[in-house]
Amino acid sequence: MPYLMYATTGYFLVKTPWCLLFIKMPFVRDEKGNVQGYTGAFIFALNNVEPQKRDVKCVEVLTPLSSDNIDLTKLSIHQGNLELWFDGKVCRVVLSDEQPDVLISHFKSAYPSAQFIDLEEKEPPWVNDMIDQIKQGATFATFDVEQAHALPFVEWPLDEYGRLIPRLIRTMTNLKYAWVQFKLMPYNWSVLAEYAANNIMKLVKEIEEGVEVTMPHVNPAGITGLLGGGGHPIELRREVRPHPLHGSTLHQIGKKLADMALRKGQKPPLILEIHGIAVGTDETVPLITQPFNSVKNDFDFLMPVDYGTSRMMRWLRSRALADPAEQLKIYAETGCLGGEFGYERELIPSLCLVPEEVPVFIHLPIEPGLPINYTRTSFVPSLHREKKKGIGVFEE
Repeated sequence: MPYLMYATTGYFLVKTPWCLLFIKMPFVRDEKGNVQGYTGAFIFALNNVEPQKRDVKCVEVLTPLSSDNIDLTKLSIHQGNLELWFDGKVCRVVLSDEQPDVLISHFKSAYPSAQFIDLEEKEPPWVNDMIDQIKQGATFATFDVEQAHALPFVEWPLDEYGRLIPRLIRTMTNLKYAWVQFKLMPYNWSVLAEYAANNIMKLVKEIEEGVEVTMPHVNPAGITGLLGGGGHPIELRREVRPHPLHGSTLHQIGKKLADMALRKGQKPPLILEIHGIAVGTDETVPLITQPFNSVKNDFDFLMPVDYGTSRMMRWLRSRALADPAEQLKIYAETGCLGGEFGYERELIPSLCLVPEEVPVFIHLPIEPGLPINYTRTSFVPSLHREKKKGIGVFEE
């Protein structure tokens, strides 16, 4: 069973569906080398940086029971948030953005029978009750979802369309509360992708060529010369030795990583950040990792990280995104090593996506039997929405 990784100190044992991983969390240091905090999505939260609050509007989605005419390719959106609000009984699917109409139009195109309700609240109405329970000792995790192997420009399989959210909601049924945000926005990482691809290929070439070294060798002629004069028993010779990274994972998949980075760099660049809080028991809270672990490609998979700080609630309430520029720059400069020979690999606070990959992560749960609010009619409502708190009525 997979577990949350906890950011404390030193090395961490992470159980995944595949293997056991020891991951060393890197530190953020000042000019004098003093440890300031961990890198990752919530470096800002851990260092008391206040997030910039976004003035979003929230719209609840009533999910269609029928899969007729659903086309997830039309969810190739560029900006907006999808949120899951679970109160222990029902999970509400909510869209949020400064201007949600564009986001709604994409969902209308992909799910013609879905219905939308403007909400007055901008966060789950039970948030304060949840915080009170945490203060009273309830088990909780404030988590950020990152890539376990921190390979930023890998391609995500499109056959995973529409699967993550239903899995996540099923897992939530074991919790008291859960608030999960999928936050998407444009972010220009294309230049860094090309830079990374070039440095990966340069590094692979260096690995294959080996390392030229100068080594001492015994010179038989020189030994004879010691007796008769002239010559030296030791001579220096140049030879090629295997590169320290020869046979490494990067050596084996480097060309594929470079090709993917170049392909993705030619499309509209986006970033997705997944943050959340789960409240339950010692047994149920770790289960929130399972749906994320199931999202994988040939090179990486998703891994929730619990940074163990209630300050992350500020980031949930603000809908702010952490800036991945520093981590992405490190990977681009090092050819995706993330540090000298990978010894200081840093987790990246965002997933680098292109539009056709968005439905792998952002979609509606259309499977029956989930604890969500479904549409009760099969007609296609107009885009006009009645402003009403809770489940409302639509004009046909």
